Amino acid sequence: MKYLLFSILFLSATVGDIFAQNASDYFPTQLDYNWFFEIKMLDSLNNPVSGSSRFRRDTYTGEETFIGRLAKVVHEHDYLSNPIEPGVVTDTARFSLEGSNAYEYISFTGSLDTLPFIGKLGITNFLKSLNNWYSVYRFSSNVNVEYTLFSKDTTITIDTLTLPIRFSYKAKRLNDEQVNTVVGVYNAKKFLLYNTISYLLIINPLPPIEIPIVKQYDTTWFAENIWLIKRSVPSTIVDLSKLGIPVSFFIPGYLLEVTNSSQVKTISNEIPDGLWLRQNYPNPFNPVTVINFSVPESGNVKLTLYDMNGREIAKLINGDFRIGEYSYTLDASGLTSGVYVYKLETNGFALSKYMVLLK
Repeated sequence: MKYLLFSILFLSATVGDIFAQNASDYFPTQLDYNWFFEIKMLDSLNNPVSGSSRFRRDTYTGEETFIGRLAKVVHEHDYLSNPIEPGVVTDTARFSLEGSNAYEYISFTGSLDTLPFIGKLGITNFLKSLNNWYSVYRFSSNVNVEYTLFSKDTTITIDTLTLPIRFSYKAKRLNDEQVNTVVGVYNAKKFLLYNTISYLLIINPLPPIEIPIVKQYDTTWFAENIWLIKRSVPSTIVDLSKLGIPVSFFIPGYLLEVTNSSQVKTISNEIPDGLWLRQNYPNPFNPVTVINFSVPESGNVKLTLYDMNGREIAKLINGDFRIGEYSYTLDASGLTSGVYVYKLETNGFALSKYMVLLK
């Protein structure tokens, strides 16, 4: 009997671990979920550049079929002066979650093609041929075991010289890591990605020898039900002298970390005495007011504003919060005078109150 019990416990633990590796466990399910990021540029020594901080807001807008896969669509609003600035969509990311793998549609004509020397090499069409879905994040992959997403060869012509070149994109999962952010502390999955452009030294009958020209690293961290919480892309030194081109330069890197909306402030990280939603103050107000609320259990939090007809005016908050007490500052400059309802939802519970805007 004890062996049977041991087997059941072992199987349960194993199955639980398998479920924890599903890519879908890491992506939020709430439509219109917002991620707020702070981005700092890095210099050639990978130190943050003073005064370079900017913000980016990503929004999960739903699903669509895109080039043969059901994709989760994320709109990126980059180059913001603060996280809640409306901005414009600067890029669109698409992820397809299948078992333990997260596929990402990658456009190399939008990344490698931005390198200063790419246009001169006449390989734009080759780069377009690389645009595809790739199983970039493999959550059940063994730690520190490299996997190749692609490796393709082509040639470039400089004056009368034709050179063999290899483009490769590889990745590996690193040890799980605890990540401290201003939003909270997360146990995260960690991945290292690297795309490489290499010159192929051919000495027959030996296999080609790769001489890297550009090698760009990308380290990413993912937390359950949140997705991306941190990304580090170090600055890259490019030396074209290996191709006979006397040019050397560096591509600036950046550090991206999840942050709060600037309108949300943490009052306390202590466990509150239950879920509560305070009356906004001042009330009536014009045009700024503050809403205090508690989060007794970590999870997704929504704060939504409605008019008296029940029509949704704005999603003020839609994101994951740690246990604690928070305040939200509402600027209603764009609203007309009247009575509004604000509603707090988290972990299956909801509270609402009225507020009065007088202009």
